[in-house]
Amino acid sequence: MLADFKPLPALVFIALGLAVSCAVGYLNRDGSFAVSNFWLSMGWPPARPLPDLFQRLRFIYGEDAVNRVITKYGVFGLVDVSAETARKLPRLPESYLREFCKLWLEGKAPALSTQGAEIEINIVIGLVAPTALAAAVLFTSLHSVLGFALGTVALFGACFLLYRINSARVIETENAIVRFMFVHWEQIPNSPAMPTLASGADGEDD
Repeated sequence: MLADFKPLPALVFIALGLAVSCAVGYLNRDGSFAVSNFWLSMGWPPARPLPDLFQRLRFIYGEDAVNRVITKYGVFGLVDVSAETARKLPRLPESYLREFCKLWLEGKAPALSTQGAEIEINIVIGLVAPTALAAAVLFTSLHSVLGFALGTVALFGACFLLYRINSARVIETENAIVRFMFVHWEQIPNSPAMPTLASGADGEDD
């Protein structure tokens, strides 16, 4: 049997297998992120458009404290960018703002980095397509009440995973912006170290 073993075809087979696996993995990830971006761009819950997010931040931390930071960086102009201009961008406006704040924190205040949330999102998003595919297989292969029930559960699971990913992306954006501002509030003279809530309102814990 060992005499019949040919190393070259075996290596080619392994290389092709790895290449196909990597390609499928990237298609899975990119496709899932494309669906997630479409969901968020449509404004469906739990989406939180940047103007609404900054209105909330101004209410919680104070308009002067927020404006004192965002006027220092041109990237915050994306907050009030028109819908027509936003459609011309390759990614959602909040993606650029989140990336800017994350990279700034990683360089200036690594202890406040949001890297953990990014890792969680990248892991969980890989489960969306396989779960949806499992639903399709169950619907088509099991022509019974059990197959319909299992397929429905799997489809609901895929939608719920995508919802949770979108929620995590929204929270990651807000956390990156708030932490970015907090570092600046600590550094700017005559700026409150811990801005108080407007009218004594309690903060919402996402």
